[in-house]
Amino acid sequence: MRHGATKDRIALAKKIRQTGTWADVGAALGVSHVRAIKILRQAQHNESLPAWTAGLDIRTARILLAEGFKKSKRKVRSAIEHGKRIDRISTGRLVILTQWLSLNTNHGENVV
Repeated sequence: MRHGATKDRIALAKKIRQTGTWADVGAALGVSHVRAIKILRQAQHNESLPAWTAGLDIRTARILLAEGFKKSKRKVRSAIEHGKRIDRISTGRLVILTQWLSLNTNHGENVV
């Protein structure tokens, strides 16, 4: 799931949860109440990802954070350009990462 891919549904679920039950949230999302709980907990966790990771899938963003990239997209770009191997980044994920780096976004570009 990409950042914001289900933003509207999550916002609706949070609004319903303010006054409704988990069953109400599940019904609105079209899932069971147990799955609704998991979805909202995951959404809360994903909201904690830094802004510079916007546009990346969640798994790749988490891998970068775990590998010590905490400050900016520019640091990731520099590491890739200098041939640094990033553990847990598969060949397929490296393609995704390279495409993300080529996008013209400034999320976190100015952070040192």
